[in-house]
Amino acid sequence: ATTKALGVRNAYHAYGDARSLPYPNASFDRVLCISVLEHVEPPHVPVVEELIRVLKPGGRLLLSLDVNVGDYAGEPGNFFIGDQELEAVLTHLGIDKVGYRTPFFSGWDEGRNHTYYVVLVYWDKPEATP
Repeated sequence: ATTKALGVRNAYHAYGDARSLPYPNASFDRVLCISVLEHVEPPHVPVVEELIRVLKPGGRLLLSLDVNVGDYAGEPGNFFIGDQELEAVLTHLGIDKVGYRTPFFSGWDEGRNHTYYVVLVYWDKPEATP
């Protein structure tokens, strides 16, 4: 269902390049990026930088991604990020990772193991300093 069908009036869908979002700086109180990074070709730093750029001071970024430990990594459209790469991206941007790892799905599909876990990161952008 779309946000409109659900009666949500302050949200909308937009399509574009995650490395160049079509919004001015500090446009949003909250930025959600759910299961996107693992489908964006590296490097991932520019994507997270854009999310931070459009986030207002004092706003919250919620980022989730699937980390594949099965056989689906490397398939077209899948650029799964490992723990070390995620830590490197967040450290480079000065973000402390807060969240959890938990098994999300485990099973066999067409004879392949597709087990992965979800990493949830949330970060509050510091208020602007005078």
